[in-house]
Amino acid sequence: MNLLRFAAFASPLLLSLAAAADEPRTLGDLSEAERERGMEALSARIESAYQAALAAHAGETDRWFVARGVIADKSERTVRVDAFSTGLPPGSILEFLLITLNSGHDYEATFQTTAMAADLARAFAFIGLPTGRPVAAGSFRFWPAGERVTATASVDGAAPLPLDAFAANAQTKEPLPETGFLYVGGAWKEDGTLTVDSSGPGSIVPTYNEPVTLFDVPRRAPQGAVYETICVSSNAPVVPFLPVVLEFRPESRPAEAPRRVRDLALRLVGPAAYALDGAADPLSAADLVARLQEIRNARQDPYVTFSWDDAVACGDLRTAAQLLQMLDADSGAGIRVDAPPSGFPYYQAFLPRDEWRDRTRRFTQPCELRFALDEAGAASVTLVAITETWPDEALKPDLSVEEIPGVTPESLPGLLRAKAVPDLKAILVFVPSALKWSDVAPFLAACADTHPLVQIFVD
Repeated sequence: MNLLRFAAFASPLLLSLAAAADEPRTLGDLSEAERERGMEALSARIESAYQAALAAHAGETDRWFVARGVIADKSERTVRVDAFSTGLPPGSILEFLLITLNSGHDYEATFQTTAMAADLARAFAFIGLPTGRPVAAGSFRFWPAGERVTATASVDGAAPLPLDAFAANAQTKEPLPETGFLYVGGAWKEDGTLTVDSSGPGSIVPTYNEPVTLFDVPRRAPQGAVYETICVSSNAPVVPFLPVVLEFRPESRPAEAPRRVRDLALRLVGPAAYALDGAADPLSAADLVARLQEIRNARQDPYVTFSWDDAVACGDLRTAAQLLQMLDADSGAGIRVDAPPSGFPYYQAFLPRDEWRDRTRRFTQPCELRFALDEAGAASVTLVAITETWPDEALKPDLSVEEIPGVTPESLPGLLRAKAVPDLKAILVFVPSALKWSDVAPFLAACADTHPLVQIFVD
């Protein structure tokens, strides 16, 4: 018996809301008194289910995890969560499929739970689900990483539907296909609380890549890029406070690939020569693509950290970046380029917008760091500071240029403090194709704390 399945909630509040279903009312439309009555009935129901589960599974802690609103079965590898509907009507912009009680985002979510996200995280750890990695744009991690989990939702005792099906394409209004979600797991604080319970939007299951969440969508979906593209589907209930039971289950995996996440270290060791996971024999670009395809064929997602040897030329780095850009997609032999190792820029630093070479086409003026090679192959470095002056009623500023030659890694931080636009954390780097990375790295390391956003133009 599913001890978390709710009985129908036939309170006067629910009956009055259902009677007015032709005029949908969300949680936000309810009066304070209506919300209080709904929460009181909800809390009583959840407490009753919690006490029943504790009694039913007393002495069975090796198989069952029980918390208020959460129950996990280790043998079946399932986690069930009590939730309730927000009443958000179909067609409404949808950013979350499930949020915490203190989220404050019920105006853009279908379901809400009184369970603590920390208890959900403990339940998933109990059934053996490893913690993944959420997106972190500041660290250049643009893909969520985690094991795939399917989820269903049963509303008011009805047959369960895939949780994905409660979201729809905003243009076609068709429910989203069942792709499941990635368990990224959130982060624990030193005081033993989970970030999801106290930070961010209280996201448990979002429809976009959220940095503070338990789950994420299994694709690259920045909030700004997908906002207003996903809406509530016609499967969602239009009455708030309906009881909902969600069930999460890790996907079935082949024995030869028990984990979907495959972390790989890729290193460029020479022109078009790639060492994968430290292998002694480097791969050509074609062989690398074939190897990555094999991993994808095994139903694994390659998460790649990209680095390179000091002796690699900048022109070869640009070529490698172009290859990674082609592969950095969720299709074919695609990979998911992860955050770079410490001391290395993100690969897209070598693929800047070419029009930014023209100072008049930039929307701001970062300092330029320009490298040159003499006939003997020795590098010299010049810092270029550009100052904007805006004449009255001018549509474009006048630019004044100051060149400071003879820059060293030691002198660069002070020069940037004196010459760079305040609070502008970007720097544009211009390098000859033949320049070795070892000539560039000390300069970028010297300003990494103040200017982490690097664009490298290869001539």
